[in-house]
Amino acid sequence: MSVPVIQISSLSRRFGEKNAVDHLTLEVQAGEIFGFLGHNGAGKTTTVRLLNGVLEPTSGQAYVLGLDPQTEGPAVRAQTGVLTELPRWMNVSPPATIYPSMLTYTTSRSPI
Repeated sequence: MSVPVIQISSLSRRFGEKNAVDHLTLEVQAGEIFGFLGHNGAGKTTTVRLLNGVLEPTSGQAYVLGLDPQTEGPAVRAQTGVLTELPRWMNVSPPATIYPSMLTYTTSRSPI
């Protein structure tokens, strides 16, 4: 069996008293199509940000394409090309063009 392209084990993220992601565990194999569906506040965007190294988890571990988003976030973002929205910490309002925004997003990391 091949290594999963996404591997998540007990991944959690809290914002104060709010559990945005609570012990999520899953694997996505190459060739599978996977999506997050849920109501506002269900943790979809938070999970994607965790998987791309933009946010640090409260606990748990994730690997994307064999990379650890917490230590290899720019490499993960360069491979996935995900841009959910511009994070508030970038203070870019509004971006002049998408290219500078993408360049900043793929090479930066949110301060925690």
